[in-house]
Amino acid sequence: MEYLELAAEADPEDPLYYERLGAVYQQLGERDSAREHRQRAERLRRAFEDYAHALLLRRRGFISEAVSNLKQAVRLNPEFVTGKMLLANLLQQLGHKQESLELYL
Repeated sequence: MEYLELAAEADPEDPLYYERLGAVYQQLGERDSAREHRQRAERLRRAFEDYAHALLLRRRGFISEAVSNLKQAVRLNPEFVTGKMLLANLLQQLGHKQESLELYL
């Protein structure tokens, strides 16, 4: 469990660590912690699905739609740096330089 917690701390946007932590906590009978970690894993998994969808939208030229799709994932997952960087890039492409800069910072 300690190694999983260290891994999650080192890479806080990876849902696999939280999924495994949830399983370990479940085995230890700590249901609240298990549920919390599994919910976080699912939230991050959905964020990566939104990220993949935003990439597809960008490739098809629908940059505004990609931004809309990704904004909520980033808002709900402050640890989702991968999504923040793509969102900042998309905002820059749309000419929203200040908002893009704020995300980069």
